[in-house]
Amino acid sequence: MHRCPAQYPKHPKTFMSQLEEQIQELFEGVASEDTERLVAEQLRSSAEARSLYSKHARLHAALDHRALGLESLTNPEPVIPFEELQRGQRKRIGWWIAAASAAAITLMAIVLQQTLMPNPHGPLQLQSSRGAVYHLSATVENSGIAEGSEIILSEGVLKLTFSSGVTSIVEAPAQFTYKDHKTLYLLHGRAWCHVPDTATGFTLESPDMDVVDLGTEFAVYSTPNKADECYVFDGEVQVKARYGERQQQILTAGNGLEASGLGRLKAIDMDHRKFLTALPDGPLHLHWNLDAPEGNVYYAQSNFSNLEPPALRFMPDGRQSNGLVQGKFGNALRFAQSGDFAFSAWPGIGGKEKRTIAFWTKMPTGEQMQSEMSLLGWGRRRHSENAQSCFLIYAKAEASEQFTFCLTLGEGRVLSDIPVQADTWAHVAIVYHPEHESAFQVYINGEASNVTYAGFNGLNTLIDHPLSSPLKIGDSLTQDIRSNKDIPIGTTLDELHIIHDALSQEQVRTLMLESH
Repeated sequence: MHRCPAQYPKHPKTFMSQLEEQIQELFEGVASEDTERLVAEQLRSSAEARSLYSKHARLHAALDHRALGLESLTNPEPVIPFEELQRGQRKRIGWWIAAASAAAITLMAIVLQQTLMPNPHGPLQLQSSRGAVYHLSATVENSGIAEGSEIILSEGVLKLTFSSGVTSIVEAPAQFTYKDHKTLYLLHGRAWCHVPDTATGFTLESPDMDVVDLGTEFAVYSTPNKADECYVFDGEVQVKARYGERQQQILTAGNGLEASGLGRLKAIDMDHRKFLTALPDGPLHLHWNLDAPEGNVYYAQSNFSNLEPPALRFMPDGRQSNGLVQGKFGNALRFAQSGDFAFSAWPGIGGKEKRTIAFWTKMPTGEQMQSEMSLLGWGRRRHSENAQSCFLIYAKAEASEQFTFCLTLGEGRVLSDIPVQADTWAHVAIVYHPEHESAFQVYINGEASNVTYAGFNGLNTLIDHPLSSPLKIGDSLTQDIRSNKDIPIGTTLDELHIIHDALSQEQVRTLMLESH
């Protein structure tokens, strides 16, 4: 006949008190079979019961050991004789083994948890990509970053590992504060975050919004001159505008939001290309070989394997040739007439960061020659408020059938002095290294050119301003957009490299010879 065990009272304190009494009965050897069965069930199903049992087991062992006193040191017999174990215990052997195993597992789990699990309030750990430059205004504790630390990342990429298990990838330029193990404040920059289930509730704050994780993978893009953006790749987050109307919304995977300074949330298209999800092996290196477009789109090769390579779209759309002609190596891109150009969503390299731009080009002859011909660039199109806001490489006609290659930063100019012949392939490389005596180096066919400056007050390429233009080839960045004054009609480009680093002359020569 099935015997129903006694029922515990519902009140937790009464339940634990009665369980404690019945555990004590077990150790005193006076517990009934019903009590043994009931306690065994609780040990299997309740961690709290196993903890209580372990506590009594340790206490019982300590009392027995103390009772033995000095006799235990000289007694040749075992502390607990085998005969004592046998007496009246055969029917309980199975239960005791199960209970002891449960207690041992509990104790082991406690030890492992204390030993192996991360301290949720520990310091932040940093890893950096090669060539990363950052300033840390904080103290370091236990080989990590203390709470309240501010980090300014001027070059490269950082991986942040929180003690809670959250990981984040932050790209330069960025400035952020590690507030605590569950909160990061991003003043500006791009930050991707992966939050494990155990750290749900992690919050990434920015000037315009607070993003509270609900178990997910998400990213935030904060810029001084635009509304902050949030994208969710997996799971969901709660987005809260910080000011004005303070709108709130649950954002799910595959969607994006921006938060304005008025506190309004607006849906935006998802953009995976904006964020890295791992540390890169080296500085960003984009290479357009311009050999085989897909329709009218030329895709770049990138060393950032987890970032979708930027695409150059040739305009006007629908042109049968799509600018494709015979190049220096394979095919190349040619702007045959007014209105031909190529553009990308990639914003370019900003601020004062190192960069190398290298390509092969063939300049036009005869009637297609103009005094200045814009080749490629990015940055703020209008420069009246900031003279160093764009980065535009152009060719300047010096004499009949000859050009020199120069750079405009808005109002400032960087000029080279090595001429190249029109209708002849030439390799051009412009390198910016702020730590060199001459910040810019220009190499023509691998040879260093003398560089002169006109109105140069430093470099500060604005890529996040509402008037900034992403990478464009064959289109003016600084002249009136309705003017053809500097459109490079008849110009051909091949093997375009853009590198987030300053290459040496030897490296430029290697790139020139191996670019195909």
